[in-house]
Amino acid sequence: MLRHDRYRMMVALGLLLIAWVFIGAVSAKPKLIELPDFVEYQFKMHPESNLPMAKMKAGEAALNVELALTSRSQMNGLMHRYILPQNAGMLFVFAKEAPRSFWMKNTKIPLDIIYIDGKGVVVDIVKAVPCIADPCPSYPSKAPAQYVLELGKNESDRLGIEIGYQFRLSN
Repeated sequence: MLRHDRYRMMVALGLLLIAWVFIGAVSAKPKLIELPDFVEYQFKMHPESNLPMAKMKAGEAALNVELALTSRSQMNGLMHRYILPQNAGMLFVFAKEAPRSFWMKNTKIPLDIIYIDGKGVVVDIVKAVPCIADPCPSYPSKAPAQYVLELGKNESDRLGIEIGYQFRLSN
């Protein structure tokens, strides 16, 4: 009788453990990253990167940006690109503000790296050049950023984007 009770207790504990793991897995919802209010989602994918597309405004210009929402897309960024058209770029979207640092490993074109806080205000701009030798230099932000916009060389100057610039969906 004692052996039978021990067996029943082990089965019950096993079932409780399975239920606990299952309930934890079902209730663990993936964390969704919200798009900033200065971005309009386009419901289409970029033909080369297969990343979602969005529109942003910079002054009178409409920018077409690829959205880097996952760690994988953020890690790849604009690597191995030889051309970045005018008014095009990539917006890296993070869950919260934090110090950010980017590098140009395998990036073939010079870029303007624009660090943006959670309110859509530009906190830093870096002129980054392609990395030609390891180790590649990093380009850290001078202030915490939640978003990072990469545009082609000197696009920030052409568009009038500077530190303190406030991104808005419409002007």
